[in-house]
Amino acid sequence: MSTLLNLPMLSTSVNIHKSSAPDGVLNWLLREFAPLVSDPVASIFNASVREAYVPLIWKLAEVIPAPKVNPPISIQNDLRPILLLPTLTKVLENIIGRWLLPFLEPHFDDNLYGSCGGRSTTHAIIALLHSWMSCLDTGGSVRTVFVDFCILIW
Repeated sequence: MSTLLNLPMLSTSVNIHKSSAPDGVLNWLLREFAPLVSDPVASIFNASVREAYVPLIWKLAEVIPAPKVNPPISIQNDLRPILLLPTLTKVLENIIGRWLLPFLEPHFDDNLYGSCGGRSTTHAIIALLHSWMSCLDTGGSVRTVFVDFCILIW
């Protein structure tokens, strides 16, 4: 049986200083006992991928309100939600991401900046300014609309 997870990965990828999530599995426990739990965890990961099923406990998240400003004045405007996901969910997501990225990356649009290694909002702004200036230099005009989306959690 091929495994997704090798023994050293679980022991090195789990940060023991981060909070554990609603699944109740402690990060230090995963890291400390990686040699014992890696094979069963790999079997669970393989079954999850093979059956295209994610256990319900891995879909749960604990929502922590984090202040954007200190001290927060308005609950609606000054807090942002931070989701604590189960560690095993993040490990599986990382493995699948590393599998898929080499196949998907060549098809990414050159104007994609979010969640791409080596790219940031600064790169996005520079690309926009360059595009606008190039258009203006050739006698064109630029019209821009910026939209800020807000996710409401009830």
